[in-house]
Order: sequence, then structure tokens, then C-alpha cells
Amino acid sequence: MSTVVAVRSADSIVIGAETLLMQGEARLGHAYGDNPKLFLVGHSCIGLTGSVAHYTALIQALRSLGDDCRLGSNEEVFNTFTRVHKRLKDDFFLNPKKQPDDPYEANHISALVANGSGIYGVYAHREVLNFGRFWANGTGRPYALGAMHAGWQMGGERPDALAVARQGLAAAMEFDRGSGGEMRLYRFEVGSDAAPQAVD
Repeated sequence: MSTVVAVRSADSIVIGAETLLMQGEARLGHAYGDNPKLFLVGHSCIGLTGSVAHYTALIQALRSLGDDCRLGSNEEVFNTFTRVHKRLKDDFFLNPKKQPDDPYEANHISALVANGSGIYGVYAHREVLNFGRFWANGTGRPYALGAMHAGWQMGGERPDALAVARQGLAAAMEFDRGSGGEMRLYRFEVGSDAAPQAVD
């Protein structure tokens, strides 16, 4: 239960998440510990929702690839997460079982990947989607998407990616019981392979 958003404008890509952690019915706010949902891997930022069990295992598996962790296109993201799937099973004991009629073995991942090349969504069967404007994952997604759509429209010809991302997170934190705490945001320059800038 959480919300991760990502927005791409003409010059910036912003990814953000809130900091509330749910343990069953218990809500653990930011004051009870720093439980990030955004992780820097090379010059990319990965926002995770879903099982907290993935947070450490997935990020460790991605970082262990070193220079082979490439996240600059749909194909690179797909190939990297396919390699990571095997590592999650062999070294971190991922249980890939889901439904018997699933077309592929599941990894149970729900991630948004952001860097200077774009925004990529990675989901349970390693499907990779590319988002040209904005997207959100997690239980707050409906609220975030509605707010970001409105913010994007109000931005006219040059929407402000940071402002739109903040609007999306604010709506999710207001209305989704699984989202709250504080906002964490990173900004990339479109087309750059530089590391992101943390923004307040």
C-alpha cells in the first residue's frame, strides 16, 4: 500500500513517492523510521510498490549486476529485469507462483523506473511499458492519476513535471488510506545520463 508517481515534461523527468509504511493494519509514519520506496541504482531511480519483501532483494539484485544493469530503453529494462528474475529465484528465494493460467512465471514486481531517457513501468510478468507524460503505481494510483491529469491540463503547452508530480502525491496522500507521511522526489534532465537531483 503506497503511491509512486512519475512525470515527464519537455525538459524534466520527476519520480516521487510518499513515505508511509503499512504493516497489516498498522500505519508506520516517517517518524518511526526511514522506509524509502525510491532507490537509486546507477543513474536511475526505481520506485517500488507492493510487497516490502521486494525492496531489499530487488535493489540488491539490480545493483549486483554492475555495468550490466542497463535501464535506458524498453528493451534494456526488459533484459535487465529478466536477468534479475533468475537472481531473485536462485539467491533470494522468490516464490514465482501466481495463477496456473498466467502466460509467464511471475515476479510480483510493480516498479516505476525513471532516468534521463524516460519513464518505464515494470510489472509481474516482466512486461515493460513506456510512459510519455505521467503514470502512478500503488493503492493511491486512481487519486494520483486524476490529480496529475488535471495538473497536466492546467499546465498548458509546458506543464511543470515537479508540480504535477507533487499534485499527484498530494491527492493520493489525502484520499488513500495506504499513502501518507512525507514526499520524496527526484528530478532528471531529459536526455541526460547524469544522476538525479533530490528536490524538496
